[in-house]
Amino acid sequence: MLTSFLPGQEEGNVDYVVEGKFGTFVSDSDPQAVSDVVATWLLDEEKLGEMSINAHMRGSDAISESALRWRN
Repeated sequence: MLTSFLPGQEEGNVDYVVEGKFGTFVSDSDPQAVSDVVATWLLDEEKLGEMSINAHMRGSDAISESALRWRN
């Protein structure tokens, strides 16, 4: 759950998380929406499982790319 970002510096993080299907963005100016989304996730074990797998895959990809970049 991303609730804010620094313009320019962190904007890409929102796209990375949302497009990677392991999280979402809800503005911290709307705490009810934040709690609604989190409550929905907590009540949907299948969705949590999918998000966990997606996060693991994206994390593994990012780590692999970073490690291989320094290998040469």
